[in-house]
Amino acid sequence: MRLPLRFFLPMKDIVVAAVALFLGALGPQSYQQSSFDPLWMLGMIVLLAYSFGRLARLLHLPSMVGWICAGLVVGSSGLELVSLQENDTLLLVRQAAVVWVGFQVGLHVWPLSWLDWKRVGVVLGSTLGVWAIVSASCVLLLGVPWWFALLLGALSCMWEPFTGMPAARRHRAIQVGVVGSAVSLLVMQVELLWLAAVGTLGEDVFPFVGRFFASLLIGALAAGVVRTFSLLPKSVHGLLLGLFVACCASALLFNVVQLHPLPFGFAAGAVLAQGASWRRRLRYILFRIGPMPLLLYFALLGATLNVRVLNAPQSGLLVVLMVSMGALFVLRGIIPALYLRLRGRLQHDLGWELLPRGVLLFELCYAVDFGLLDVLTGPQAILWQQYILSDILISALFYAVLARLAFYLSTRSARK
Repeated sequence: MRLPLRFFLPMKDIVVAAVALFLGALGPQSYQQSSFDPLWMLGMIVLLAYSFGRLARLLHLPSMVGWICAGLVVGSSGLELVSLQENDTLLLVRQAAVVWVGFQVGLHVWPLSWLDWKRVGVVLGSTLGVWAIVSASCVLLLGVPWWFALLLGALSCMWEPFTGMPAARRHRAIQVGVVGSAVSLLVMQVELLWLAAVGTLGEDVFPFVGRFFASLLIGALAAGVVRTFSLLPKSVHGLLLGLFVACCASALLFNVVQLHPLPFGFAAGAVLAQGASWRRRLRYILFRIGPMPLLLYFALLGATLNVRVLNAPQSGLLVVLMVSMGALFVLRGIIPALYLRLRGRLQHDLGWELLPRGVLLFELCYAVDFGLLDVLTGPQAILWQQYILSDILISALFYAVLARLAFYLSTRSARK
């Protein structure tokens, strides 16, 4: 019997993934230290993530699901072939990739002419509503301290414009996510500073918050200087090379001074996007590059996460997750779909497009020097760590699949 061609396509990707795993397990890092180990591990994880991404697409899932799963397989959660904590080169690669991701989102912020006070009110109400529901539920159902409940609420209400490729259909969702991120970050930062000021949290919180805003300011100033003095290369190849060098240099510099690379890239992209001509050229270049920086970043993100932390879930973890998911479904998935009416056939899909997240939360928690995972050292620290890990996985995997399904159903109904 002759098998169809579609049978061999996934088989090819499975074989490639198996070969990548075999080479990774028997590579030079398995028995001796070598200066080529980072390149070997990077090549292995890129090959594996590419194969897993293709397999995910064949299953009608987002490619991001395959990329993260590839990182989970070879990272701390799986075979432990890749360790960013012990390899500075891979860490720098991840930071350079996230600068690229932030820059790409920053280019798609403008123009915001469609954003009126009604829509801002919906975003503000959704954010504060999730924060209030989760915080109150944690106090009433779990009996945790009020300050810990406020932190869980602030974590749950965070938005995410950085997850996924900035495609045309996601343009408005990205812009709404940026506005929501500004609101939710303000809630989180104010809480952290207040709790640190009253002595509930340590004094390390102050420089943590300061470094975040310093990174935003530096990115905006650097892009402003580039725009003012017309320092952008004129040719396409020059622009591409300049972006690549800027991402690598900023990752290297920020690793030394312990600044956050994501807000730097976003602020730089948002400032450069003020010029319509440069915005079009830069978007075109990033579109031609495709999803490779995203593939690299999400694969390394998966390799960093350690799912084994969830082997002994803390009491109350499931309750917090269920409450936060329910609040997000209602206040971010349904309400924006009803009130943020955008013209076009994909307007009903907007609410579910606002659910996927993970990049911003991951960068805040798994910072190089000090992150949200380090703000708690008492008895709530384990529940805090498990909730953050679970939220990242659910947001980046389950919500991404849900958004893809909602897009598919809305598109299919529109064709009928």
